[in-house]
Amino acid sequence: MKLPAVSKARFIRALGKLGFILQHQKGSHQKWRHPNGRFVYVYMHPREELRPSTLRSILRDAQISEEDFLRTL
Repeated sequence: MKLPAVSKARFIRALGKLGFILQHQKGSHQKWRHPNGRFVYVYMHPREELRPSTLRSILRDAQISEEDFLRTL
């Protein structure tokens, strides 16, 4: 299934539902950490939506499957 473009707010809610917690933010860069030790850095560009290619890259870095992410939306 193709990943859709996702709004930043919707993406952040999904990360929270998947157990990630915002650990640190400096400017537009955020570090999200999962209790099992996984973490991902997210650059929150001023653009309103995350492009599918950017979203796929973030999910890969966070070791989240596309299917799990889509279920949380």
